[in-house]
Amino acid sequence: MVSAGLVGAGVSSLHLGFRLLEAGFRATLYAQKRPEEILGGKLQNSVSHQYDTVQREQALGIDFWNDSNCRLARGHNHWLQAPGMQSLEFWGSFDGYGKCVDYRMYIPRLMEEFEKRGGDIVYRDLSAADIDELADHHQVVAIGVGKFRSSLADFFPRQEELSKHTEPARLLCCGVFEGVEDTDPVGVTISISVGHGELIVLPMENQTGPATALLFENRRGGDLEDLMSLDYEADPAAFECRILEALELHHGSTYRRVDHKPFTLTRPRDLLQASFTTVTRRPWAELSNGKYLLATGDLRCTMDPVTGQGANLASYGAWMWADHIIAAGGQVDEALCREYERSVAYRTAGTVNFNNAMLDPEPYLPELMHAMAENADMADDFTRRFACPETLWWEVLKDRQTCDAYMARFSSTAPAAALH
Repeated sequence: MVSAGLVGAGVSSLHLGFRLLEAGFRATLYAQKRPEEILGGKLQNSVSHQYDTVQREQALGIDFWNDSNCRLARGHNHWLQAPGMQSLEFWGSFDGYGKCVDYRMYIPRLMEEFEKRGGDIVYRDLSAADIDELADHHQVVAIGVGKFRSSLADFFPRQEELSKHTEPARLLCCGVFEGVEDTDPVGVTISISVGHGELIVLPMENQTGPATALLFENRRGGDLEDLMSLDYEADPAAFECRILEALELHHGSTYRRVDHKPFTLTRPRDLLQASFTTVTRRPWAELSNGKYLLATGDLRCTMDPVTGQGANLASYGAWMWADHIIAAGGQVDEALCREYERSVAYRTAGTVNFNNAMLDPEPYLPELMHAMAENADMADDFTRRFACPETLWWEVLKDRQTCDAYMARFSSTAPAAALH
């Protein structure tokens, strides 16, 4: 039986592990934290699974959050605020749906299922010094941790053409709150305040029940850069007051949905303030003994959450690695690695470049949003492309000519749908 060692217990390692177990491999997950530690830990991210990821979960039989126990996002509420311009708000519908589940619930549940299906979990904090031992023990070794683990990331060279940032592009402040009404229909809000940053509003299923994640993506030098350093524990009331002020001044469509009396952070540990530099790395590395390491998840592509694509690209990349590994019977060599890299290049480059385009928007992005506000078909088409995000780069935002051609495709003048 072919043995696979998967370093990390994130979405990429788990989705890859389920595929390999299904194909008859022996799979071992090397996790830093036990499920109960994850359940009781601090907020680590805010994740929206697009419909393509939902379909992979359904195929794997791990679609544990669905319309019976989870609010399903049916589209995007778009908001744009720019100096000297009237604010825009419009709706775009998904083809299918998305969902937002706190990973402190999602990951432990998948770990439980992984063991139930015959997978092994070893609780061990691995470093670069352990990789040779791991490669001697398993025919397949995939590493899915590395955003803050440089000793593991250093095996995989940067792909400079996709790694345009040398410092964090945004200063993040993400909290899970009570007192924010859902949109009608339920959806994710993408709110842009030109010059100051973005806000992603997610109808999140949290351990406390249905709640709302507010992910502030703040620009250096903008009005909201202080949000990353606000001290909630020192003065919770002042923290929440500043969040309300930020919403009122820069993200009006969300501010209108706040019920001020119950508006509060759900728990002190439901807050994440951080920054990191986006980077894309080659998805494979050769060891001195001639064996190969595979990169998945955040290790392969560390993405800013502004487009909500990190976990979705991680799931896609893991699924594609599984296709190649299973077809090769677990025999990993340079030819397989290069073929994998070619097979995912279009989606990887498109998704990363779309992410970069939102972090460093060209002047035609606000023009596109104005056009979508006037055209419901265009708004729906743009929103549905989040489940195939590479097309948002290659077919929409790659350059001025591409964007103009995209807008020209829609001749209808029907206004975009408004929220109830």
